[in-house]
Amino acid sequence: MAASIRFRLDWRAEQFKKTLDRQLLQDLDEAGAIVADRAKALVSSPASPSAPGQPPARVSGALLASIGHDVVVFADGPHALVFAGTAYARRLELGFFGTDSLGRRYAQTPRPYLRPALAQANLAPAFA
Repeated sequence: MAASIRFRLDWRAEQFKKTLDRQLLQDLDEAGAIVADRAKALVSSPASPSAPGQPPARVSGALLASIGHDVVVFADGPHALVFAGTAYARRLELGFFGTDSLGRRYAQTPRPYLRPALAQANLAPAFA
């Protein structure tokens, strides 16, 4: 008589989903770290001042030190956030023409560093 081998496969949807969710969070964290590291590299140049349209030059190092990333879960799912925490980070990224809340007047063209970091990291096709 021929010997037979039997086995049973059980679909464990909840366990599978938890594994996928955990891997997604790890992948998002890695992607955020890659973009944040690229942004830090872009603002590391000590050449001052930077030309309009070029990443901002490192002056005090505060902008560089404030660049980070995090993974947060919103209602529509998890997201990797890359951020810069200085008061002037947004003004450098997007430019600013006008008077701020302290009455200081600015005519500053953009010195983007976060959007170019994302583009150079080449992650957009996978995470867009």
